[in-house]
Amino acid sequence: MRLEDATKEELIWWIRRHEFAFRRELCGFGTEILTRRMDQHHARADEAFDRYIAAVAEHTELLAPYTRTTLDEMPRKVYRRCLALEGEIKRAMEQWQAHNAAAKRCYEALTGGGHGG
Repeated sequence: MRLEDATKEELIWWIRRHEFAFRRELCGFGTEILTRRMDQHHARADEAFDRYIAAVAEHTELLAPYTRTTLDEMPRKVYRRCLALEGEIKRAMEQWQAHNAAAKRCYEALTGGGHGG
């Protein structure tokens, strides 16, 4: 049987049953889990930022030929794509901010928080 096949309750029971053998490893459990969570949030924030940069670049490129024109002169296809990109830019930035905030909470939990700023 693999760990993945056990239920959460079974895993907790097994860990508690063997806690003495794991005593040394369990001391670092919280730190390792928080570090892992922080790393995952940083990776997701990086992915969101990459999407943000790509959407901004495409948006800028699409609008470049129309900088001195009115909206009426812009092709509808370009206008609709720019609107979609603006939504993606907003979503990517919100996700970036949320993952950075979550990573910060993990860091504060690791360090005891209260480091100002």
